[in-house]
Amino acid sequence: MEEPPSISSCDVLVVPVGHTSMGRAINVVQKLWTAGVSADIVYDVSQSQEPLLEHCRQAGITCMALVSDKDGNYIKVKSFEKERQSEKRIPESDLVDHIVQKCRTKFFEERNIR
Repeated sequence: MEEPPSISSCDVLVVPVGHTSMGRAINVVQKLWTAGVSADIVYDVSQSQEPLLEHCRQAGITCMALVSDKDGNYIKVKSFEKERQSEKRIPESDLVDHIVQKCRTKFFEERNIR
């Protein structure tokens, strides 16, 4: 019997990497919300990525966006599809389009499963 698609609390988890990235991470969340994408932010900047990745898998969250001042205008996006995980550096200006595309793909895949 197939597992039902997991219901996620949001589509994207935005993770600021370091205290100085928090403002930029908040901006990213606002841009995603404006585009109609459900997003949440991690307020504990000291938390390591491994428990966050596990949380995303268990909660059915499609993407994790890592916002770091060291990456300039790029944001590292980790995507989760079934047992696979991919990672891409996306220019901040293209982030919303990239995430929206990922969410649409997930939605259509889940509809086709049913």
